Amino acid sequence: MANELEKKNVEAEFDDEAEDNIVVFLVDNEGIETECYHLGTVSTEYAGKENWYACLQPVEHIEGIDDDHVVIFRIDEDEEGNELLNPIVDEAEVDAAFNAFMQAVEECDNDDCHCDDECCDCGCHKE
Repeated sequence: MANELEKKNVEAEFDDEAEDNIVVFLVDNEGIETECYHLGTVSTEYAGKENWYACLQPVEHIEGIDDDHVVIFRIDEDEEGNELLNPIVDEAEVDAAFNAFMQAVEECDNDDCHCDDECCDCGCHKE
């Protein structure tokens, strides 16, 4: 059985006070709040359209989601221009978004400095 977090449209609110991790508070259609770490936002083309995806990890254990799994939502806009995080139902789209996320992680873990990459450890982006 899939977890309710994966099935509903949610709104996200960021906690700017978080120390090392960006924390997102997801609120579903029924007003239930779930706290997640925002691991990253990636874009990739799927079905001929460029889409943006939010990659999240629940702060606390949620039944049906392994603690080390990433939950990925497609970022869409409603008719008023507000961003919504929508669950992805197509497995091929999930795979495309996850592959884009893993590529971004690998680029950040790359030992070679690109100096225009804020993920690198060379220190060129430190103030």
